[in-house]
Amino acid sequence: MKNVRIILLVTVLLICIIAVGVAIYFQMTENDYKEAVNKSNSSSSEDEIATLMTNFESIFKNDITGSYENINKQNETKEIVYLAAERVEVIPNQYDLDVQIPQININNDNIKSYNKDIQILFQNKAANILSNAQEYTIYNVKYHANIEQNILSLVIRANLKEGLNPEREIIKTYNINLETNELLDMQDIIDYKSLDKNTVQDKIKEEMNNKKDYEKSLSQLGYETYNRDLDNQMYNVENVTNFFIGEQGKVYIIYAYGNKNYTSELDLVII
Repeated sequence: MKNVRIILLVTVLLICIIAVGVAIYFQMTENDYKEAVNKSNSSSSEDEIATLMTNFESIFKNDITGSYENINKQNETKEIVYLAAERVEVIPNQYDLDVQIPQININNDNIKSYNKDIQILFQNKAANILSNAQEYTIYNVKYHANIEQNILSLVIRANLKEGLNPEREIIKTYNINLETNELLDMQDIIDYKSLDKNTVQDKIKEEMNNKKDYEKSLSQLGYETYNRDLDNQMYNVENVTNFFIGEQGKVYIIYAYGNKNYTSELDLVII
C-alpha cells in the first residue's frame, strides 16, 4: 500500500512537472511568435516607406485619385482638380518647356485665392520664359492630387534650370478641408490621422540625422554636398508647411530646399 502511494505521488509530481514545462514552452513560443510578428510588421512598414520614397517622383502624373461627393464646382464637366494650362515646347538655345498647371475646381472665394497663388508661382514663370527668356531655360511642372475622406491634398512639383545656375526643385502643397474649403496645417493633419506629435518630431529628427550623416560621409570623400542646418526651426513639426496625404494614407513631409535656393536637394519624411 505504501508503495502504491509513493507511485501515485511520483506520478502526480511528474504530471505537474510536465504541465509546467509545457506551459513554459508554449509561453516562450507565444512570446517568440509575437516578437517575430512585431519584427515582421516593423520590417514590412519600413520596406513600404522605403518603396514610397523611391517612387516619389513617379506620383506626378497630372491626375487625381480618390473621390468626394457634393462639391460645388465651377465647371461641372471637370474633375475637382484638373489640368487648366499646358505648354510643351522646345526652342533650341532658348527654352525647353513641359508645363502642366492644375486648377482646383471648387466655386469658393478661398479656392480662388489658392488658384491665384498657383498661377503666380508656376504659370507666370512659364509665361515669363516664353516672352523674355534671357538664357537657355528648362522648366517642367507636374502635379498630383489625392482625396482622403474630406481632405484634398494637391502637390505641385517644378524643376527649373536657368542658364549655368544649378537646377532648382520647387514643391508647393495645398491641403484643403472640402467641408470648409480652408487650408489645413500640420497640426490638423496630426489630429486627423491620430498621430502623436512627439513621434512625428522624432521621425523628422531621425530622417534628418540620417541625411546629415550621409552628407558628412560624401563630404569626406570630396563631394560637394548641400549643408543641412539641423538646428533650423524649419525642422520643428509645428513649422512644417509642405506636406500632403498620399494614396496609401501616408503623410508626406517635404523639405524642398530649392523653394528658396539654387538646389535640387530634397528631403522626404513619410509617416
